[in-house]
Amino acid sequence: MDVPLNEFEESGLNVPGHLYLQFGSPGPGLLKKVATMMKTGMNLYQERHRHEEALQYGCLSGNGLLRLELAKFLTRQYGQVVERDDIFITNGATGGLDSLMKHFFTRDHVIFVENPTYQTFARHVVNDDQMRVVPIAMRDDGADMEELEKSLESLPPVNLTSRRPFRAAMYVIAIHHNPTGICYSPEKCRKLVKLARKYEMLVICDDVYNVLNYVTDPVDPDKFKFAPQRLFAYDNKQDSDYKGHIVANGSFSKFAGPGLRLGWYELPKRLFVHLEDSYFIESASGMMSYSSTIMTDVLSSGMMDEHVQIVRKQFKVRMEKSISIIQSSVSKYGVKCSQPSGGCFLWVEMPEEVTAEMVFPVAQNKEHVSFIKGEL
Repeated sequence: MDVPLNEFEESGLNVPGHLYLQFGSPGPGLLKKVATMMKTGMNLYQERHRHEEALQYGCLSGNGLLRLELAKFLTRQYGQVVERDDIFITNGATGGLDSLMKHFFTRDHVIFVENPTYQTFARHVVNDDQMRVVPIAMRDDGADMEELEKSLESLPPVNLTSRRPFRAAMYVIAIHHNPTGICYSPEKCRKLVKLARKYEMLVICDDVYNVLNYVTDPVDPDKFKFAPQRLFAYDNKQDSDYKGHIVANGSFSKFAGPGLRLGWYELPKRLFVHLEDSYFIESASGMMSYSSTIMTDVLSSGMMDEHVQIVRKQFKVRMEKSISIIQSSVSKYGVKCSQPSGGCFLWVEMPEEVTAEMVFPVAQNKEHVSFIKGEL
């Protein structure tokens, strides 16, 4: 009896000879490497004193050792200082985003989203009637700040409380955006932080692609440059008007494996108490205690740093090859393709008279290639 073992098999997206471009995740070869790393990490943690505590109720903000090792790992990968005290362990970026929305907002609140944005989130936040969605157009260097400010100015008055300290939310992907691949400019980041402070808006930034930067040193092709500074760092704690309006929402999914369901926030201190007091966190005593313990040893051993280097090399080759195929085969028909510096996605634009809806059945049935239609 064949039982589906993953989403691809369950959805029928595992047909030999068909190329599926809908998902951004590591393939079987990379996942086998991570599985071996996790096995090694498990052996290391079992040698530790009181290793059985990994199966006990955990700490509200997450395993303290993982928070420390994760801060060191991210500091090495970002080329920017990440502080242990800012990190709050989650069950992945999806769960992290959902928890923030449900804890701080109601269906009467507005959430601004980039247009285009991550299509699964966009679809569900509308269908589930979680918040009122307002799209903001994307430009070459990030969301349109003038359009955003006009929308913020038109928000109705709201009585802010300690339980509901924000008038609105915004969901962004500032580094290697899904699906356009762009990175926000420093000017856009500074402006977004300024607007968030002025209008008491919580900005939830998915930092899931930040380590997947494919720009290499011209002298040493094996040395990858760091991605641009993350949005969280622009909300400077030393500023006189700082209160904490940016959350970095991270995950191991894109470079290690989505099945780990392990992620983190970089979180303003004032929000720690709120989340630790939430039912889900308090009742469960934090998230992902067991896998956090294993990941601690994977990070401290340096295995994950080596793995990220392998992932970058493979993904860079695939991205460049994909762009090359598009340019050589269909650019003569007016098809344009983004050229991102990292991440997992390419944004392809058709000539005005052609739509993805028209192309999709031909691609799928004749060429055996599937993709996400941009209208989604």
